Amino acid sequence: MGWDAEGESAARVSRSTDGGTSWQDVATLAVDRADVVQGILYRLPPSELLALDIYEGAPVVYERVRIYVRDVLGRRRRAWTYVMCSSRFEHEPSVDYLVHILRAYIKHGFNRRALLVAAHRSAA
Repeated sequence: MGWDAEGESAARVSRSTDGGTSWQDVATLAVDRADVVQGILYRLPPSELLALDIYEGAPVVYERVRIYVRDVLGRRRRAWTYVMCSSRFEHEPSVDYLVHILRAYIKHGFNRRALLVAAHRSAA
């Protein structure tokens, strides 16, 4: 199920570290009430949500927060998302990662321009 965040966040793509020497490319959210982010809604049982917290590095690298989104039918829904805790984890993403995300945007019919704007914002 697709969704749009309700004026809560703008996408940002970056490379993050878990605080040590491990680097991974990520797409994260930054507060921007004038922007919209597209995504996919998943329904997860609590046990899988806790496993996802570990994968996302919560609560050290990311914080899991509730936001309101609109689904493809325009219904308002509450959803969890992960927001980076500190900009100290951010670095410019790799080209391979950007291509990977771009393919997903194309596959799901998301606004590719929004991704390119986010990538440009991250490089600045």
